Amino acid sequence: MLLHGPRTCRRAFNSQHKMLIITLNLFVAIFILIWAYFTIKTRHMARLAKKIPGPKQSPLWKKLLTSRQNSKSTGMFQNMVQISRKYESTFCFWKGYELFVFVQDVKHIAVSCQLHS
Repeated sequence: MLLHGPRTCRRAFNSQHKMLIITLNLFVAIFILIWAYFTIKTRHMARLAKKIPGPKQSPLWKKLLTSRQNSKSTGMFQNMVQISRKYESTFCFWKGYELFVFVQDVKHIAVSCQLHS
């Protein structure tokens, strides 16, 4: 005598299947919302950064891979030195969703300081 018939097993499978689909949909929705939040948050900076020479902002998956590789401060410093050799006096680069702008020319630094005082 069977305690659980085929109908009971099918119902259990269907309810587990539905829960899995709901969970996956929630994860996708949360991921899309987080991506949209950071995209909207950095939209203005990205528009201004296009006018300054430097490496382009990379996709999210590439950011995750490079952040694990260059997590040490020495790796980030070496990265900045390599970029500074490639570009002239002013350049910018993205570290995650943060924009760093570097000014190397003394004249540009003096003008910037005079504007803010």
